[in-house]
Parts: sequence; structure tokens; C-alpha cells
Amino acid sequence: MMKNRFIALFAIAFTLLGCTETNSNSATSKSSGKPLVVATSTILADLAAEVGGDEIELKGILQPGSDPHTYEPVPGDSRFLEEANLILYNGYNLEPGIIKMMNSVGGKAQKMPIGEVVKPLQLDEGKGEIVPDPHVWGDVENAIAMTNAIRDELVKLSPEDKEEFSQNATKLIAELKTLDTWITQQIQTIPPDKRKLVTTHDAFQYYGRAYNIAIAGTLIGISTEEQPSAQTVQN
Repeated sequence: MMKNRFIALFAIAFTLLGCTETNSNSATSKSSGKPLVVATSTILADLAAEVGGDEIELKGILQPGSDPHTYEPVPGDSRFLEEANLILYNGYNLEPGIIKMMNSVGGKAQKMPIGEVVKPLQLDEGKGEIVPDPHVWGDVENAIAMTNAIRDELVKLSPEDKEEFSQNATKLIAELKTLDTWITQQIQTIPPDKRKLVTTHDAFQYYGRAYNIAIAGTLIGISTEEQPSAQTVQN
């Protein structure tokens, strides 16, 4: 179930951690007759699968274990992006390689930065550079906002399936609310003075803020392209 997958991700704090043009008058996949929805990340693909159900054909670009920050698209990705009727991507530059390809290919797809429905935290990357933190899903309330956004985009794409999309989204949101309560309860089992997170990658600011866990330190910033300094590792 979707809930179980999210529970597993949150429970381990997301351990170290997605050329034929479509006819503009026909928003359907050639193979199935259903709208083709392309999701860049595994999390977006999961949410879209739950909300879209059997009414869409879904293709996820990133596979489990892939790093969106450093992923280099392959020719097959270009084909799916060209043929898509709807492209769901995180935004806030989480997946720069895919975004670059998405903006360069043809096609008639509506492009929606789902993560950008959330007001981002602003992080100081050093040298005066302030950037939006793209890891918005760390707070379940944000995941709910993303679910609503996906539902709305699917309804625009296929209005005749509005009831199905709405029912699926309502079910998923109920599971996410249960998850939100579960996370809070689990965090309460940790003594307050021990609620500190040290991690390799600065991807948990939303998680820490939502569930009252101090981010005590990270080896690198918000992009995994960085390399930690010897001093940072020592600290």
C-alpha cells in the first residue's frame, strides 16, 4: 500500500535516498488509449499511480535508488517526454537534468511542477546563495498538497474521470493523515534531548520542522553533487 511505502520512508528518515508528437486534439496514449502521464521522481510516480489508478498510463523516469540531482537522462526518456500528455515534475531544481531535457523536447504535454505548490524553505548554500529546498515531501502535509495538485491536473487532462480521480485522492489523503499521526507518535518515543538528526545529505529540513527534530548536521548541502570537506567530516 502507498501508506506502507511512505511509512517505511519516514521511519528510516528517507535513508540515503524519476520522437512522435502527440496529436493536440487527442490526449491519449497510442498504446492504451489512456492519457500518458510521465512522472520524474519515484515519489511523484507513486502519488500519481494512487490518484490516477487505471484511468491513466503512467511512466516514471527515475527508478528506485536513482538520484534526481545527478541523473542523466537517456534517449528513452526523451521519447516519453515527447509523447506525454502530462509531465509531473518536482521543481525547485530537484531534477536539473530531466528539467533541461523536458524543456528542450517537443510535444504537447502540460508540464506541472508539483513540488512548487508548497512554499519552500530557503537554504543558504554559502557565498550568499539562497536557494529553495526542493525536498518538500518530508512533511506529510506537503505530500497531501502535492496529492491535491496531481488530482487537479489529472482532472484537467481527463475530465470524464473526475469522480475516479477524486475518490482515489480522498482515499490516499486519509492514509497520509493517518501516517502523519503515526510519525508524530513515533517521534514522541524518542527522549526530547535525543531528537537530533545527523545525515549525509541536507534533504530533511521539512521533516525536521514538521516533526520537531533538530537537524544537528549534514555532510553536504541540498545537492548530492557536492563533496564534504575534511573539516565537515571531522565535525
